[in-house]
Amino acid sequence: MIGAVEALRACALEDRFAVAISGGADSTAMLRAALETYGARRTAAIHIDHGIRPDSAHDAAFCQQTARELGVEFKTETLALGPDASEQTARIARYRALGRICDALGIQTLLTAHHADDNLENLILALMRGSGLVGLAGIRPRIPLAAISGLNDTNVLVVRPWLDLPRCEIDRYLAGKPHVEDPTNQ
Repeated sequence: MIGAVEALRACALEDRFAVAISGGADSTAMLRAALETYGARRTAAIHIDHGIRPDSAHDAAFCQQTARELGVEFKTETLALGPDASEQTARIARYRALGRICDALGIQTLLTAHHADDNLENLILALMRGSGLVGLAGIRPRIPLAAISGLNDTNVLVVRPWLDLPRCEIDRYLAGKPHVEDPTNQ
């Protein structure tokens, strides 16, 4: 089975890129694997604090500290969505903020840590909603950020190199390295 680093290496990224990091296990592993694969000079980390959970500043501080320790450029933006924001509202706002930051940094590739378990969960939810073929296609491995954010003036491409990688492989790669647990993911 292909591992976390090998899956990133297969992306053959040529330019500087950013990793969307929440502080959770998946995105923290993605940042570490990206650094191991491509080096700190080509890697930036971006954290978006949705302003939904009262303790979310802790996650932002963790991400900043992790990026500092790894020698990776770090940018963050805090949104004020409030505790009643839906997942869909948060997702769109997050991708818009990520796009703005990538554009400001001159970065055209954004990595997210979606993995095979996320893809399966997405498929099950689509089946439960009675989705058509588009919904049943699963998470796309590469998609223009404009298609998921509504930002039409960005050329950022969202790349998800771990869609074939099960979560257990990511956990194996992270192997006890620090990360935060978002209670809303439970």
